[in-house]
Amino acid sequence: MYSVGENFYYEIDDEEYEYFVIGDMIIKGKEYIVAENEEHEKVVFLYDDLEETVSKVEEEDEQEELLEFWENEFYGTSEENGLWDDEDLGSDFEEEEEDFVDIDELDDFDEEEEEDMYF
Repeated sequence: MYSVGENFYYEIDDEEYEYFVIGDMIIKGKEYIVAENEEHEKVVFLYDDLEETVSKVEEEDEQEELLEFWENEFYGTSEENGLWDDEDLGSDFEEEEEDFVDIDELDDFDEEEEEDMYF
């Protein structure tokens, strides 16, 4: 499947058009790509993983339904999740620092114990 941010070309009526991938989704085992053309019109494509082909969803009602579903369920959700919030990452890391062993404390490690660790 194409990743968000990638471009691909699709031929319609013997003319090649460039599309920019803005999203993807898997619904009932089918993989869909949401893309925009140069005029910023959103289009949904079906991606066939076995054949590695892309085909435009031709039926207008299905196209609209898929776009609406993507906009409601997927569009902008990665920003809302806040997985990489710097403030939270820093405070969690400081708490976990206490669990690390100081390398100077390992000076008393017996070489015989080290040999027993390997096969």
